[in-house]
Amino acid sequence: MEEKIGVFVCTGYGIAEALDIDALCKVATDECGVPFCTTVESCEGSGLGSMNEQIQAEGLTKVVVAGISPRRYADDAFPEGVIVEKIALREHVVWCQPPGEEDTQMLAEDYLRMYIAKVQKMYILEPFQPEEPIDK
Repeated sequence: MEEKIGVFVCTGYGIAEALDIDALCKVATDECGVPFCTTVESCEGSGLGSMNEQIQAEGLTKVVVAGISPRRYADDAFPEGVIVEKIALREHVVWCQPPGEEDTQMLAEDYLRMYIAKVQKMYILEPFQPEEPIDK
């Protein structure tokens, strides 16, 4: 199957007020070559359902979610067989840096670049199948 990476940038939780969301999407598409980048108002609850629908519709195999803490997502929150990396923009950028400043925006863009590079190199491992039955 051909790999297709997508980026979802959350605009809720004070993220859109502190960062230039359009510039983040431009980094993903223009600089990193990601074919799909969109914004979501919330990256949990009904927004998560919307993201899963878009993942299926676009045929995405790898996804970067730039929003809230990864601990807020359940293990089965995303479709099976899709590699998902979550960036805690709210905790690592918005809550600890002054909103609307150039350095804050640069920090968010750097996080996005790092996680896109990480997901580009990831792949789903084949489960180990022993040739002979294992005897305890």
